[in-house]
Parts: sequence; C-alpha cells; structure tokens
Amino acid sequence: MEGKVITIPKVLFPFNEEWLKFALYNKLEEKGINAFLEPKIPVRKTKLVYYDYGGYLAPTWRERLSRLIPDIVIGEPYLQIWEIENFWKDDISQILKHPYEYERILGMRAFAFTWRAKWIDRVLNTTYGERQVRDWIVQADPITGLIKAPKSLYEPGPRPPEDITLECALPGSPEFHSRIQYELAVWLWRKNALVAFEMPISHKGKVYAPDEIVISREEGMIEWKPRGWWSYAIDLAPPTVTVDLVSMINNTISGYEIKSRRELRQAGKSERKIEELIKRTERELLGMVTSGLFNEVFLVLPYEEACVMAEELRKAESLKERAIGVLAYKGPYDFEVIKEAEKIRIESEPKLTIRVVP
Repeated sequence: MEGKVITIPKVLFPFNEEWLKFALYNKLEEKGINAFLEPKIPVRKTKLVYYDYGGYLAPTWRERLSRLIPDIVIGEPYLQIWEIENFWKDDISQILKHPYEYERILGMRAFAFTWRAKWIDRVLNTTYGERQVRDWIVQADPITGLIKAPKSLYEPGPRPPEDITLECALPGSPEFHSRIQYELAVWLWRKNALVAFEMPISHKGKVYAPDEIVISREEGMIEWKPRGWWSYAIDLAPPTVTVDLVSMINNTISGYEIKSRRELRQAGKSERKIEELIKRTERELLGMVTSGLFNEVFLVLPYEEACVMAEELRKAESLKERAIGVLAYKGPYDFEVIKEAEKIRIESEPKLTIRVVP
C-alpha cells in the first residue's frame, strides 16, 4: 500500500468513529471477550437550576435520573469503558471529555479510541485531568489496524459501584438501532462487502467526506482536505440525509435506512409522532434515491414490520417509492430481502483519494 494512491467512492469513507467502533466490537466478539455495545447506564446527576421567585432567582441543586451511553463497555475481568472519537477534532479535550466524564461518574477505567493522527502524537505528553494524554488514548493505525495503547488497557480496571446496571441489546434483538446496524454490517462483511456507516449526504449528490486524505506509515493521518468537510453549513444544497449504512458488493453501491422496533414503538405513542417518523423516513429514503449516489436503496425493519411495509411499497403510486427495497431483520446476523430494490443509475460518484507516504 505504501507509495500508492487509492481511490474509492466517498460514500464508503472508512475513517469515522462509527466504522472504528463497529470494527473494534467485531474483534472483541470474535475473540470471545465479554463486551457490550452502546449499553444504557442509568445514573443520578445533580444539576444547578434557578427558580424565579417574583424577580428573584434562587439557585437550587436538583437531582435527576439520566442515562449514560458509552460506545463499548468491557465486562469481567477488564471492567473498562471504550469511547470512540473522530480523529479530526481540533482539540484533545474534545476527544477525552466523554471518557473523563464516564470515569468520574462510574469509577471504571475509561479510554478514548481514535484513528492515529500526527497532531495527536504531539500532545501525548500533556496532561488531561489527573493523567497524561498518552494514558487516556488508544490510537488505531489506519493502514494496519494495529493499536497503540497504554499498558493499562491490558490490565483489569477498578470495579464500578454495586448499583450500576446495564441495559444491553443481545444478538438478535430488534429493539436497538445500533444492534441491527452492527449485525447488518457483519452479515455484509461475510459477503465480502465494503461497508461504511453514518454517511451524511445531500439530496443533490454531495457527500460530506474529504476529497483527499494523506496517511503516513509512521505517523498516521497527516493531512485531509477540505478540513471542514463535516460541516453541513458549507453546502448550498440542503436538506441532508445521514445514511445508516452503505455497502458495495461487485461495484453495486447500496444504501440502508434502519428502523428498530423501539423506534417504531416510541413513535406509536401518539399520532403526531407516527406522522413525524413517516415523514422523516420518507425524506431519508427518497433523499437517498434522488441523490444519484446509490444503485439500490433499502429500508431495514424487524421481520413482521418488514413484511407489512413491503406490501405497502409494492402498491405505492410513486416510482421513487416503488424503487425502495425492504430488508428484514430475522434474528442474530440473519437478514432476508422481502422486496427487491429496483436498480438506480449512479449519476453522482464523488471520489475519495487516499495517498500513502512513508
């Protein structure tokens, strides 16, 4: 790979935090390590609020129930929290603030994982909280995938308080969006697909990913252009859509919009929420169809809901709606196409150039 120039479709951008999160969790799962993907941890937080007493504001500390959702929690015997962050953040505090908060509240050892970047190496000897940055951060090599980590990553961490509980999605659970997203990725990886996650695009075919990335074998990410590609404000063609998952198999590029059973159930609590979910989903799916970036567009649903939606789309009057395929989530790492997606001609194919230097 050294000395070569690689060009891939921008919609397959592989260097964001979501790609690294799912790849790390996949490795943990393969090695049989006890790990939890995006568990919900209920905690009580104290917040300063002000009450108005006839023009006089009285400060009061108020306790409220909140939920922490770290990216990955490692169970016995390591007892760690892994928070995955994007490498292009401008300040090391933006990368370390969540691990610092989790460690302070839960008492567990926390680490920030990110892609290795030259600017991060320059601040490893600075201090954040009570430790040096190098003791907080784990960097993944963007070429080899190997990690550069502090020694404490391989040691058991302190135990959390006894009253800490985790609400987790087990394999085969249709309740959680990220669980379906991860299992769909594994299902596609087994088909030798290239996969990307959470790709922001515009209806007019713009992809919010860099035009070029320069990677050093010695220092990791050293340059990316343009610097502010993630800012929606730079585009003149909103609205934008964030595509849950993108895959490419045999040069066929597919986009996937995922809806979990929990999302559907929460929307079902009121007519207004149902209408909002339908409108949002239609906007996302039709945005993917009209973008000209995909050969296929799929709506991914739990099996029972997928069967109902497939029939609705077959009867749709709009040609764009009839083009949408339906993929059913049947069980652990098991998906079935309930309605085939009609092939769409690619009209916009922005590219990402990856340059590898010594």
